[in-house]
Amino acid sequence: MARTGPTTLALPPFEGATRRLVLICLGVFFAQAILSWVLPANLFAVVFGHLALVPKELFHGAVWQLLTYTFLPMDLLGELFTLLFLWFIGSMLEEIRGGQWLYELFFTSAIGGGLLASVLSLTHILGLSPASEGSSPYAAIYGLLIAVYVLMGDREFLFFFVIRMKAKYMVAIYILIDTARLLLHSASFDALLHLAGALCGFLFLRYIPRRGFSYLL
Repeated sequence: MARTGPTTLALPPFEGATRRLVLICLGVFFAQAILSWVLPANLFAVVFGHLALVPKELFHGAVWQLLTYTFLPMDLLGELFTLLFLWFIGSMLEEIRGGQWLYELFFTSAIGGGLLASVLSLTHILGLSPASEGSSPYAAIYGLLIAVYVLMGDREFLFFFVIRMKAKYMVAIYILIDTARLLLHSASFDALLHLAGALCGFLFLRYIPRRGFSYLL
């Protein structure tokens, strides 16, 4: 049953699986920043140059990109907003479904979304190209957003931390924005990654039991 009632401005608990995911992203951010100062540009490119998701590289054996692209950092403000967003929605989902379930949803959305977007890029529809590059946790985060929509759609959130609205409307706006970006060929591969992550999150919620993959073992 969906949870209702307004959220407060109090910070949620910073613990469990949510904390680990945020700290991994934060650690990679600082590692990249430090190495960009101390390493020559060519060596830095060797270290970080093949971690983003590039479909043509993925299908030539760079399968690690399905995981590494999720943790690559953005600019400072983008990284700050992303980690706050992950903290807020991750902690709420972990509270009602547990840390193991949150891990499974996060990585199913990230890996499944990355693979699906890469396959679709081979079609060249909507200006897509297998030479496109994507990085950020948003495919995984969109999977979490779908869970928020399903599990607590009538609960109120602060959209962009400013405008109070129900979760189902907030999630719908995010989906519509990326659908428009995809159709308008504006950062279309990133938009496709987000939408593919959302679809994989929905499929996880629809077909995987509440106990997660462990139920299937």
